[in-house]
Amino acid sequence: MSASNPTFSVIICHFNDTEYLAGGLARVFGQTRPPDQVILVDDGSDPEQRAIVEATANLYPDLEVVWQPANLGVVAAGNAGLEHANGDFVSWWSVDDHISPDMFAEAERAAIAHPDAGVIATETDVAHERDGQLVPAYIHRYGLDSNLRFVTGEELAALQHWRYVWLASSGAFVRRAALLSGIGWREELDWFADWAALYDAANRYGAVLVGRPLSTVLRRPGSFGTLARADRRKSRVVICNYLDWLHRRESGSMRKALRRGPQALGHALGRSLLRAAWNRPSDWPLLLSVGWGYGARRRRGGPDVPIAWLLNEKAAQRDRNKSP
Repeated sequence: MSASNPTFSVIICHFNDTEYLAGGLARVFGQTRPPDQVILVDDGSDPEQRAIVEATANLYPDLEVVWQPANLGVVAAGNAGLEHANGDFVSWWSVDDHISPDMFAEAERAAIAHPDAGVIATETDVAHERDGQLVPAYIHRYGLDSNLRFVTGEELAALQHWRYVWLASSGAFVRRAALLSGIGWREELDWFADWAALYDAANRYGAVLVGRPLSTVLRRPGSFGTLARADRRKSRVVICNYLDWLHRRESGSMRKALRRGPQALGHALGRSLLRAAWNRPSDWPLLLSVGWGYGARRRRGGPDVPIAWLLNEKAAQRDRNKSP
C-alpha cells in the first residue's frame, strides 16, 4: 500500500431488495472521491429480482457482480465479495445503507494520515423509513473537538470504559490485511460478524475516528439485522459462538480489551448477553465487567462524555505520572 495513494474496495450485499438497489449504487458511484472497486454480491435472489439486478448493474460498467448459487446468507456473501476485493481498505455495506457523498474523500484523508490503522470509522446514525423519508431513531456522535483522531487499541478500550464508541459497519473501512489476518467475517457469528471483525482489527491496529456523521443505517421490518435480533434463539447461539471465540488463546487481547472497556459489548448485545451467558460460569467475569461499566458511566456523567475530553484527560494523567 502506498501511504499517499490508498485504495478502497466496497462490497455490497443484496438479496431480494431491488427497491433499494438503484439508490444504493447511485450513492456509491456518486462520491466526490470515487471508490477504486465496487463489488455487488447477489445472494441468490429470486429470478425476477435477479433480472432487475442485471439491468441495474448494466448501468455501471465498472461494477463487479458476484452471483451466489443460492441464498447462502449475508456472511457467506460478504466473504464471496472479499475473495474478489483488492483494495487496501474494505467496506461491507447493505444495499439500503445511506452514505454521504464525501465518505470516500474523508476515508482517504484518514488513510493517508494513518495508513497502518486497522479501522477508519465515521459517525453513524440510525433511521427508520416512513413514506419514503428517513426518520432519525438514534444519533451517535464521537464528540471530537477535531474531525479526525487516531486512537490505539488500548485507548479505544479505555474510552469504552466510560462510553460506547460505535464502529458501525455502514460507516467503516477495515484494512484488508488486518481483516484477513484476524477474526475475519465468521459465518458462525452471523449478524454479529461485521461488529466482531471491526473491533478485533481496531484492537490490534488502532482506529481513526472521523468526527462527522457520514452514514445512516436504515432499520426496517424484514431486513436481515432486524429479523436476526428478533430471533432470541439465534441471537443466543451467535453470542455463545462469540464468547467461545473469546476463550481461545489467540483471542486473549480482545478478551482483555472488552473487560477493560465493557461499554462495547454491553451496548452491542444488551440483555441478549445476559441471557446467553447466564448459564456459562466461565463468562460471568465478563458479565460483571459489563455491569460495573454501566455504573462507572453513570458516575462519570452519562453516555455522552466527549471522547476528546477523555483522551485529553488520559494524556494529562500520563504527563503527571511522568513528572518527577
